[in-house]
Amino acid sequence: MFPLPISFYIYAALSLSAIGGVWYGNYEADKYNTYKAGIEAAAKQQEANNKKIVVQQDKVSKRIKDDYETKINDIKRKYANSVFIDTSSGTVSSVPNPTSGANETSPDKLFVEQCAETTQQLEALKQWIIEQGVINAK
Repeated sequence: MFPLPISFYIYAALSLSAIGGVWYGNYEADKYNTYKAGIEAAAKQQEANNKKIVVQQDKVSKRIKDDYETKINDIKRKYANSVFIDTSSGTVSSVPNPTSGANETSPDKLFVEQCAETTQQLEALKQWIIEQGVINAK
């Protein structure tokens, strides 16, 4: 029934399966290399996008910091040489805690200045958060 010895058929089957395995291995390797190249390209694109976002975030942070410092300096300048007078009514309010010396700052004046500075700090922080959120949403 088999004109050739059985070992010939065994070697032929092994050879054919080895050739098929090499072909299938190359096919899978090509698929893997294509996938790997796609992932590397996407990573490079995302890295460039991240650098662009960081530059935008730094610009926003610097602009808001400069604006904040300017406004704080304006507040300090305003309260440095001003007399604290309640202008909401027609009469001048009395100062409940007068200063002990001629060139000292009234505790009420200092409190109002600190409130103005804190308010400006919160406004600057709010603006920074809003603008950073807009950048990150892109």
